[in-house]
Amino acid sequence: MVDSSERSVLNICPFSHFDNADVETYEHNMSMAAWNLKAALDFLDRDDTHRFCIGQTTLLEGFQKLFPNYWDALQERILEGSLELVGGTYVMPDFVIPDGESIARQFLFGKRYAKQKLGVDIQTGWAIDSAGFCSQIPQILRLSGIDSLFFSRGMPYDGPSEFSLVAPDGSRVFAVWLSEGYDLAAWLSESKREAFSQVMLAIEKKMARNISGNLFLAMGGELVAPPMQLSEVIEAWNEFFGDMASTIVTPLEYVEKMKSVQARLPKISGPLLSNRFRHIASGGLSSRVELKLLNRRLESLLYVTEVCLALSQNHNRSKALDNVWKMLLFNQDHNIIRGICGDKPYRMALRRYTNAVEKADMILENELQTLATELMTKEGLGSILVVNPLSWVRTDVARVHLDDAKLGKNIEIVDSEGEIVPHQIIETENGFEELLFIAENMPSTGFRIYNVREGAEESEFDDPLECGDSWMESNELVIEFDEYSGSLCRLFDKTNGAEVFNGMAHTISVENEVGDLYAHDSSQLASEKQKLDSSRNEGDMAVIESGPVAAIAEIHSTISESPFTQRFTLYKSIRRVDTETNLNFKGVHRRVRLRFPTNTYSDRVVVGAQFGSETRFLGNPDCGSQRTSKDFPALDWVDCSGPNTGVCFSNVGLHEYSYQDGILEVTLLRSVDWLSHGKYDDQVATPLAKEEGMHTFRGSIIPHNGDWREAKVWRRSTEHRIPLLCSLIDGSLASDANRELSWLKIEGCDLCLSCLKPTENPHEYVLRLYEPCGNEGTSELQFHRELNSIELTDMCEETIGSVSFDGKKAEIHVDPHTILTLRVEFA
Repeated sequence: MVDSSERSVLNICPFSHFDNADVETYEHNMSMAAWNLKAALDFLDRDDTHRFCIGQTTLLEGFQKLFPNYWDALQERILEGSLELVGGTYVMPDFVIPDGESIARQFLFGKRYAKQKLGVDIQTGWAIDSAGFCSQIPQILRLSGIDSLFFSRGMPYDGPSEFSLVAPDGSRVFAVWLSEGYDLAAWLSESKREAFSQVMLAIEKKMARNISGNLFLAMGGELVAPPMQLSEVIEAWNEFFGDMASTIVTPLEYVEKMKSVQARLPKISGPLLSNRFRHIASGGLSSRVELKLLNRRLESLLYVTEVCLALSQNHNRSKALDNVWKMLLFNQDHNIIRGICGDKPYRMALRRYTNAVEKADMILENELQTLATELMTKEGLGSILVVNPLSWVRTDVARVHLDDAKLGKNIEIVDSEGEIVPHQIIETENGFEELLFIAENMPSTGFRIYNVREGAEESEFDDPLECGDSWMESNELVIEFDEYSGSLCRLFDKTNGAEVFNGMAHTISVENEVGDLYAHDSSQLASEKQKLDSSRNEGDMAVIESGPVAAIAEIHSTISESPFTQRFTLYKSIRRVDTETNLNFKGVHRRVRLRFPTNTYSDRVVVGAQFGSETRFLGNPDCGSQRTSKDFPALDWVDCSGPNTGVCFSNVGLHEYSYQDGILEVTLLRSVDWLSHGKYDDQVATPLAKEEGMHTFRGSIIPHNGDWREAKVWRRSTEHRIPLLCSLIDGSLASDANRELSWLKIEGCDLCLSCLKPTENPHEYVLRLYEPCGNEGTSELQFHRELNSIELTDMCEETIGSVSFDGKKAEIHVDPHTILTLRVEFA
């Protein structure tokens, strides 16, 4: 592909790859990586022609602790350019499982550390071991001050090794595909003859894809020491081979060389998710599922905690919350979040998540109490503070955990208009009571106070949900259950007069699993008929709650010797069915899935993704969906739409789906007992990967009219994932307090809020918004206070422009798929 009349140049880039965890723990790997970096610094002192690159804040933090006397030497080499910091992230993360805000924080924390501690602005994207990329990665990189991406996994096309990667909004970065992997030349022989053979073999493999004449060869590997003899090998190479010069470069130096030809490079867009050339650890979408469930729980918890800090105007918890963010970001390392690690790193990751959730929960509870205390007096029976953390007005169920609080049967819930709101008290699985009511038109990114008062008699409300022995009905939906198995056998959407499913749905299926943590594999001797399905087993089903707000059905059954319980909750005036599956899994070498036979047949589905959505084209494994198996990734939701109607499936923390012949399946867990069978990694036993024990999965079935855009399914899924926050407090509303408040209203072109957090400066906040479905227009932002300034910033919160405003309002132009970060200061 290179013009033979031009002399080619071999650009060799020495590096050392660092895994925060794999078979071993961070501490083990850090000790080796630190010695390698020390050796590189010592060698750079002796050879000023040598180059080296490293990445990840966690590596730098560990190196400073182990070799503090080398910190000045590290900074000196970075500033002179012989050693480049690459990546710009806290760890080398996965770019498919974490949400968009987590990826933004990776660059915020990573680049901020490099600038504050070492005085350098990282400009090179380096994710050579990450298992694929979302379609928005070029825009994320650009907004983080990075204009290139070096990667090895996920490429769907048999194309060039250098190209422009384009995001849905048109942002582009220079991409370098290491098609043969990043460790093609990991170890360089000390013999020049053998070294020449190694390099020539690498050139032969890579040259066919090179279109610029500037060939990039990464020389290094996982915890590989720097090649001290490289300068001598290159000097000898240039003496013997006149048709290809060789030089040592950093990634940034290579990018600078390529700028003159970047405009002529081919353009590729869409997610990079293919197994076609390099494995992407696709089994990691469902391996060690508790990591995924905890990850999504913590991401959601951090979002609502920061919103509540903004509502209570608390600017003093930024550092405490930053520490929680770091725990989350560490666990989003490309090996850890995918679960492709040994049992010891896995246990440590679970403890890290648990600790982070406890800390964030404590901060959130304190902020809700602080907000309530500022609004309430001690007079009165009590009040309920309801917070809507989302950036649109919503009607949803409010759940108040009563715990030890005992309210009489003759209470009344009164809204801000003085109207009595129907309520219902139910018993939870742990024996506590929970008060439910429908909070209508909750203010966006705000709160409302409901009064609790004594009524004259026990509350009775008209129009409770209708229920029978095996069915439930609201004004929106009808659900029926099979009398033998208890399985959901019918979901009828009364709004559009359509059946949602054409058979037993939300059933649990179990199939053979002979893969490992890296990849799913099923026995070739097993047929589709050998799959077990819970609809074939006898189960007990009962409607356990019924009232004016909700009806709940519960099913108890067993599949493959694993007992499970399923709950289906139907609400009045809310067009969705919330589900909960509690599975006490027993066994090994099984893949467990939920099965939904829809009435929609299509060659594509739309899925939730980082800062938006993506389409999975199911007919061509190498185009569009970028995968070579029938399984595909999704974040939070999958939508199956026909010409006039559709159904959205929302699942919190589950990422592996398949869709064929109208049947959607979502993987709950994979039970294996090996890290790898030897194909992708060391053969290491992983008994904890058997997944034995209790697992809880939350989901929602959301029928709708029109397609996913018309139905705004991203809103419905987010409402399921992030419920209204409720707190029962003593006393009543103070006379001078707001009964309800909207911190931010957005009108016009739809924008989703990804982040709202107070900074350490009083009256100052950072907001991140994104356009979710490809529309262009104007949005009006209405704030609750008079504005002093609005700055447009990049993802690292560096100012890049200003936004005009008038009083409490600002109007901004919105491009399709754009991501906007604003710094707002109030007067």
